[in-house]
Amino acid sequence: MWLRRVGEADLPAALDLHARCSPGNLAQRYPGGAREADDYLRHLLNGRHGASVAAHLGTGQLVGLGHVLWDGPESEVALLVADDWQRRGVGGALLGALVALAVARHSAGLYAVAQAGDAELLGALRATGLPLTEHPEADDALVVSAPLPSRGVR
Repeated sequence: MWLRRVGEADLPAALDLHARCSPGNLAQRYPGGAREADDYLRHLLNGRHGASVAAHLGTGQLVGLGHVLWDGPESEVALLVADDWQRRGVGGALLGALVALAVARHSAGLYAVAQAGDAELLGALRATGLPLTEHPEADDALVVSAPLPSRGVR
């Protein structure tokens, strides 16, 4: 598995990743489900508001996709990992790349919006070693935030 930056030209591969994810997996990442997920990809991959990184196999097939969106002084991170590639370190690798991009951009902090039961995302965030703060929101959502160091992370 390799990581690389992706953009609008990677939309077909990203749509293929969505097609291989279960509805439950897509719903954790995109509250509006599969339809919203496919529609939102063009915005996420265009690079105007952030950057995207993919985990892919030697065949080019994507097994994970992560986004960092510039939101004022902070950066929002979001991950999607194919069902059959979860719990293999893909999310952690993607998150590490996204954190590095946010640090390089001099973001003061990062945050992720998760569902309270999203153990995979919460585990990947905890594994960064960053000091996390959890903020429960309405509709069983959870915002997890952390300040970023001015240089590098573990």
